[in-house]
Amino acid sequence: MIHSGEDTWAPSGIAFANQGPWQDKLLVATLRGQQLLIFSLNEDGTIVENIESLFENEYGRLRDVIQGKDGSIYIATSNRDGQGDPDITDDKIIRLIEK
Repeated sequence: MIHSGEDTWAPSGIAFANQGPWQDKLLVATLRGQQLLIFSLNEDGTIVENIESLFENEYGRLRDVIQGKDGSIYIATSNRDGQGDPDITDDKIIRLIEK
């Protein structure tokens, strides 16, 4: 179990990556946290060993995250739902690919 502490993440989408550079990582899109959290787990998946944050406040509210068949990660933003602060290009689907 993990707790956000003083911050509110408001997790909205979750995916377990099974290939590529994010293999065996738990990916969590957050609305209020406005970031993608990447959880590294121990070998049996019961303990969080590290949490990495990507895109904090870069794309706004992140609604969902999935992994495609090719291993790419897709993130959907949610800034035009009356809760976010949309810019002219919102909303987006962001694709992360292996380098």
